[in-house]
Amino acid sequence: MGGTSPVTSSVATPPDLKSAGYRRARRVRLWIAFAAVLALGGIVATILASRAVANNDASTSRRAFVQASNQIVATLRLAINHEDDLVVAAAAFDLDNPNLSNATFARWTSVIGAFERYPELSGMGILTFVPLSRLHAFEVHAREYLPGLLGPNPPARRPALLLLRHRISES
Repeated sequence: MGGTSPVTSSVATPPDLKSAGYRRARRVRLWIAFAAVLALGGIVATILASRAVANNDASTSRRAFVQASNQIVATLRLAINHEDDLVVAAAAFDLDNPNLSNATFARWTSVIGAFERYPELSGMGILTFVPLSRLHAFEVHAREYLPGLLGPNPPARRPALLLLRHRISES
């Protein structure tokens, strides 16, 4: 009798089933590894893309901030230059008119259109320095020709001068 015993042959598994199961398990492991690599690659790509977008947004924001700051600086410089124009003009007018009166000053502000050209100007006035010896005469003159200017109380007596401020409004 030569051959294999019937007991051994009935218990043994055919080689096809063993290799098919092994191949199936190996294929599942490969798919799991491929899915893990794919997921990890997606996570890394997402992180890199989000960093690139964040850096781009930050760069755009910085450029916008610098541009807005430069515009503010330019606007402020222009406003300061505009105000300087009025100061220089007023100083020149004051030098040309050493005995300036309120009426002359009011006429000048009207001629140059100070209140129209400088809307931030709520009023201007003349500051008059009066020696103590002439204070009483100045008070009488101001009460007679500029009613309401000094108010109900007499001006303060100071050792050397009286500071008088008068608001000139649009007429």
